[in-house]
Amino acid sequence: MNNNTRYNQAKKATIVSAAINTLLGFMKIIVGFLGHSQALVADGVHSFSDLLSDALVLFAAKAGNKSPDADHPYGHRRIETLGSIIIALLLITVGLALIGNTIRLIWHHEHLPMPNLSVLLIAIVSVGANEWLYRYMLKIANTIQSSLLRSNAWHNRGDAFTSVLVFMSVLGQLLGIPYLDAIGAILISLVIINMGGRMAWQGIRELIDTAVNPEELKKMDATIRKVSGVVDVHQLRTRFLGGNIYVDVHVLVDPMISVSEGHYISDQVFLALQQQHPNVTDITVHVDPEDDEVAQPSIYLPDRSAIMQWLDTNCADLPGYREHMGIRLHYFNGKILVDLTIPKKIKHHDQLQHTYDEVITKHTNIAKVFLYFR
Repeated sequence: MNNNTRYNQAKKATIVSAAINTLLGFMKIIVGFLGHSQALVADGVHSFSDLLSDALVLFAAKAGNKSPDADHPYGHRRIETLGSIIIALLLITVGLALIGNTIRLIWHHEHLPMPNLSVLLIAIVSVGANEWLYRYMLKIANTIQSSLLRSNAWHNRGDAFTSVLVFMSVLGQLLGIPYLDAIGAILISLVIINMGGRMAWQGIRELIDTAVNPEELKKMDATIRKVSGVVDVHQLRTRFLGGNIYVDVHVLVDPMISVSEGHYISDQVFLALQQQHPNVTDITVHVDPEDDEVAQPSIYLPDRSAIMQWLDTNCADLPGYREHMGIRLHYFNGKILVDLTIPKKIKHHDQLQHTYDEVITKHTNIAKVFLYFR
């Protein structure tokens, strides 16, 4: 499914959610005010706060389609994270204000009129509407594999539970339990604050590049180890970016294989992670011939130009060297291994191997030379 199709599906679901939340918000606040229910008014404010989440989903879905540019090579997903933190802080502020107002009414013993039955009816409508929204949005979220839309679906399920709490608090007050409606308003406000706090914490965790949970990391490690040619895995690092997961990993391979084969193995690791972990969108695979997690024993060895200069100086008079067909260097375990290919017309192969060993291994950084005849 291409990005435009995913965006259109998410946009459709979010517009439906926003329309229903707007209608519910007006109904709850008006009926709550006329029906004397602080809890229903608080729930109505909560419904309007859901519009912020809906707007965030639309904005994030649109931003997700925007391609990376020169100034933003990783894309623009952090905008979604910043937006979610701002919305979370607004939710916390709304929740605290509602609690303050309700406590003021109780503290000053202000008259709290008895709610009427219309409040119960609206609470029941709200439960049904939010449960339907949950099922509708979750279906689309699973179809387009959108974690953001899935989170919004669960948000609606939480709103249904909140409306159940409104129903119970109003019903209790109608049955003669004083201040139960006000207590319900405080509980709903706490739900709003909790939701805002969790959203803010999730956004902050993403901004500071928090890794995926240990269970998911273990699954990724297992996926990589199943790739043919991978000897070991280390420095597996992950971070979130706008709901997507970015992965950096070092894979240990046979040190004697070619560069192209090592690159092929890294491509297979890339494909395996993308296919088996849908939220993984960016993967950097570093191919290691040795485990460099603790130490890098080969990092200070001389480079190819220095080695070639030394070989040309010290091996120029050895049989076949001037006619060599290629020299390949292997940096491994703090030493250099040399593969030297010379014409097979050169005689006395066994003797030549011994001769080259005696000369080349005089270099303190060269451990062994391997002669190949072609």
